[in-house]
Amino acid sequence: MPSPLLHIKSLTKRFGGVVAVDHMSFEIPDGSLTAIIGPNGCGKSTLFNLICGAERPQKGQILFEGADITTAKPEDICKMGIGRKFQNPSVFDEMTVLENLRLPALRLQNAPTSAEMLSLIGLTDRAADQAGSLSHGEKQWLEIAMVLMQRPKLLLLDEPTAGMTVAETRKTADIIKTLNREDGMTIMVIEHDVRFIELLECPVMVLAGGEILKSGSFTDISNDDEVRELYFGRRREVKHA
Repeated sequence: MPSPLLHIKSLTKRFGGVVAVDHMSFEIPDGSLTAIIGPNGCGKSTLFNLICGAERPQKGQILFEGADITTAKPEDICKMGIGRKFQNPSVFDEMTVLENLRLPALRLQNAPTSAEMLSLIGLTDRAADQAGSLSHGEKQWLEIAMVLMQRPKLLLLDEPTAGMTVAETRKTADIIKTLNREDGMTIMVIEHDVRFIELLECPVMVLAGGEILKSGSFTDISNDDEVRELYFGRRREVKHA
């Protein structure tokens, strides 16, 4: 059986007395698409911070392509092939769309062409426009494309549809599924919008209190009584060490 692209082993992260990630373990197969949902404070963004090296765990191990990256520097993790898009777009407003795309690939060989990325995100006709003139959704797509210019092996997307319209949300789901199904890119997506998660048609992990509460298909998760209670009823309290 092939090794997973990403292997999380008993990962634990505390902030003072608060347990953000609690002995979490899971595997992400190469070429997979995985959605992560859960209420605020359940450990979703902390998990991404640990994978990217922005935070260090107190316990546990992170393996990427079999290599231990638990204590690696963020820049080294990026070079190894883990790319992340943060929740709020951080494009350079005064630069053109094309200039924004070219910037991440300046020091890379065999980067995707700008034309490929513009076509993927549907901004070919906006290439010469200043990024500041784009809508919020278009800026989100541009930043996804900027991360893709680095040819990541694992793409981490933190709430990519935050602030989007219904139409923009659907297009974002289409972009992600294209990357996964046609290009074989391994993708992990954090989201609150369960309608968007349904559009992705992928396995879902539900986090609560720093732990994996449930894993399964969207249908299984959405029909689970404990998950329903988490989202629509009484939520789990924050854990304290």
